[in-house]
Amino acid sequence: MITTETEKLILLKTESRKTVRRPIAQVRITWGGNGIDLADARVDSDKENITTKPFLQQVVHGQGAQKKWLFCNDIEDTASGNLPNSLCLLDDDNINNQPCAMPDKDDEGYLVGWWNAGTELSNSEGNFTQPYKLSITFPPIPIRSFRLQGYQAQGNDHAEWPVDFIVRAYNENDAIEPIGTAIVNGNTDVEYEGYFDETQIHVKKLEFEISRWSHRNAFIKITAAFDDFTRTYTSDDILSMSILEETEGVIGTLPVGAISCNEMDLTLQNIDDDFFIGNIFSEVFGAVRANRRIQPLLGFKIGDKEELIPKGVFWSSDWNMSERGTGASTTAIDRLGLLQRVDYNGLGEFDNPDAIPEETYWEKDTSLYKVAVDVLTDLRKYYMNDLVFDVDPELEKIIIPIAFFSRQSYFDLIKTIAQAGLAYAYMDTPTQKDIDSDDVVKLNIDCIDVLRIKKIQSFSPAGDFNAFVEPITNDDYIDKTISLRHDNIVNIIKVPYQKYRINDQNIPEPDGDKMYHKEKNIDSIDELGRIEFEYPSNTLIQDDKCAEKIAQTILSTFGAGQTTAEISTFGDVTLKICDIRTVPEYQKRNINSRGYYAVSRIQTEYNGSLRQSLSLRRANSLGVPTITIEETGNANLDIIENGNRPQSIEERY
Repeated sequence: MITTETEKLILLKTESRKTVRRPIAQVRITWGGNGIDLADARVDSDKENITTKPFLQQVVHGQGAQKKWLFCNDIEDTASGNLPNSLCLLDDDNINNQPCAMPDKDDEGYLVGWWNAGTELSNSEGNFTQPYKLSITFPPIPIRSFRLQGYQAQGNDHAEWPVDFIVRAYNENDAIEPIGTAIVNGNTDVEYEGYFDETQIHVKKLEFEISRWSHRNAFIKITAAFDDFTRTYTSDDILSMSILEETEGVIGTLPVGAISCNEMDLTLQNIDDDFFIGNIFSEVFGAVRANRRIQPLLGFKIGDKEELIPKGVFWSSDWNMSERGTGASTTAIDRLGLLQRVDYNGLGEFDNPDAIPEETYWEKDTSLYKVAVDVLTDLRKYYMNDLVFDVDPELEKIIIPIAFFSRQSYFDLIKTIAQAGLAYAYMDTPTQKDIDSDDVVKLNIDCIDVLRIKKIQSFSPAGDFNAFVEPITNDDYIDKTISLRHDNIVNIIKVPYQKYRINDQNIPEPDGDKMYHKEKNIDSIDELGRIEFEYPSNTLIQDDKCAEKIAQTILSTFGAGQTTAEISTFGDVTLKICDIRTVPEYQKRNINSRGYYAVSRIQTEYNGSLRQSLSLRRANSLGVPTITIEETGNANLDIIENGNRPQSIEERY
């Protein structure tokens, strides 16, 4: 029985190397709700004393841990037989366990949601004088289910919830009559999940009207009010799926400070016309458009069981349907691609385009690690609250005198951090460590992708090479090309840096002229001639020490040719970007030569069968020794001499 993600990876890796295997795929598409339309969503209330901002995302998503708020402790009243009270009990013996005032804005990640200020409390039977209404408006989407979530205190047994309420669906924001209504009485669940009698098409607004609460003397506390409209499509529904994962978006440039968004091409079977725009009888009518959330999964059918692992999360572009074909297709981008459309306005200023980003700055020699964590934490708090990130601790060693950013997309901002840290920034599938991390547990989210910012040196196994590094064997690939590339060599480099000071307007401004640190690799110049490169200007590179470190690292790494491998394989769904593999380089004439290579690009193709195209960069250029087995006359040769292994693998469902 598989109990951990690690055990599943081992099983799938073993299955991928069998000569008879049954690859399978799934895609889960969220056609409406749960954040995909969040940029255009709006939360309103009929009461002036209802607090919603800045917690719109919490109302829509309902993600995050709850804590001990004021007015959230039971006082039993057995004599009267009434509902339990909901008054605050202070714990004088444990000051650290005292209830907190709502909302506690400083506790990022804690769930507050939609609540009223306590001016009207429920009576002894839990009823309110007049019902409270919460409405959420969004672009038109189909809705079948809905969710209304009350309050569950973290660390104790106290819970409160709506008992009697009505949910109405409208096809216009200002419509008088609903197109669908659901009435709930006597609810006893903190997290209530309900359904309309049938799927409501083209819904633009959901209204929740709450008339009775679970506790007396309580105010409303709604931590989630919505749900998603998700459908799962299996292998029979998928005509083709292609997933591109990479760390380097532009070939022929230095792969440092690199950032690239992963992409996915998907074609679904449309033989029943479900995805045609004008099909008013389709349950996804009005929802087949851009910005739909897509989660692909790949794996194998093993015996009677299907084992799949997630391959990230993507957001669709426009959909295309061929009148004479049977497919509906789209191209989708990952979370980093999505961030190309979102601007940085300063910490805490996500919804304020008039803010001056430079007013947010870090001074007194802040580490690049802290800057990165602060920015990504703020992004998660105000926009993307299921964001999981992993920042290399080595960035603690890079100190910025006065760190700040101008207005730019978060994609470019993350690129700025990567360049200053000589790092890659990329989306990755999670490891068991990511899934079990304190951050993920605290946020109470399903970890399906991770934004990583990693130093280039961290892509190589550190120090001890006696540890096992998994090989790519001759049985794994169909074809292989190894090249010595000279298109990204540099032997003369200039790294600009600029000092800053805080002016009278409390904004960083240049302190003197831009300076340059220059370095040369004389041996490379003698061999290859002058190949010059100027590093991109970066507001985080502010002194000669930082510029010197960047220049020396680039020259030592890219002062000579880069050995790369392009390999066509049968496909391993567990392979990840930046994995280290040993690759056969020459295995003829009783020579068995291999090298350490870092995976920089994975193109996975699924159309009933599974294939992958890999790009790998020889890791000895990152300070990793090569592996070479000299000619001994006793090498174990397991490759056909002509180098063209036949596709002797059988795939069937």
